[in-house]
Amino acid sequence: MPPFKFKPHLRSLLVGLLFIIPLSQAASISNPASQKELSEFKQVFTQGLQTDKQQSCKKIQFSGIRDKTFFDLVAKEIKRVTPTANTRKTINYAALMTQCLAYSGQERYKIELQNIIEGDAHKKLKRYAKKSLTLLQQYSLWAPIISDGKAYNPKLNLEENRSLNMLNSDDLALKRIGAKRVYHAHLYNPVILAFLEQDIKTNALKVPNDKLAIDTMAWKMKALAGSKDEKYKTTLERVIEKSTNKKLRKYAKRYLKDYS
Repeated sequence: MPPFKFKPHLRSLLVGLLFIIPLSQAASISNPASQKELSEFKQVFTQGLQTDKQQSCKKIQFSGIRDKTFFDLVAKEIKRVTPTANTRKTINYAALMTQCLAYSGQERYKIELQNIIEGDAHKKLKRYAKKSLTLLQQYSLWAPIISDGKAYNPKLNLEENRSLNMLNSDDLALKRIGAKRVYHAHLYNPVILAFLEQDIKTNALKVPNDKLAIDTMAWKMKALAGSKDEKYKTTLERVIEKSTNKKLRKYAKRYLKDYS
């Protein structure tokens, strides 16, 4: 299996979606930090080792980057490695590169994935390319949201701004990714914690009995509790006391233990 697992909802959402959002409609975050990051990604895909490229792809997943000159380098790497991808290691690497290309969310790169699917590539790589094609459709919506610079907060760093964009989106799956980023990357800026607290106070008691909705709210609570800031304990205690959702109450009790 490649390093990144595809979530089941990505296989079913937006299949056959037309790319109806022009990239020019959203103003991407553009500042010295983002330009430096993009330059470093380009250098890695021009001169770096495969391990460096793998690490870069993990970051690109959460960046919302849509730069054509960069993703052309990713497409070039795919063409280089696909013909010799016939072992577990080489297939996994090639599969990761197709995922990396999918993070562009750009229709122009569909042809690169279709060439793998319709060509002489290994059958496992063909399957991964099909999943990447669906992922590309998903990122046609997600990438502009992640990189949206309209609400850029200079008090936050680049990753924090992107994570807040995810949390502030209307897409539950993307909200969940944003909450996971806060938790796993320890993005405990007071601005983000205040946003999470207000979101939980406003919405936790209204969560429908839906798996994705419950899991998304659970990750928000986990991210807030992960800060170990005592002033947010009452937010989780309120969920335990007032929520009618048994699963949410269970999650809140579990995350409250993070304070002990």
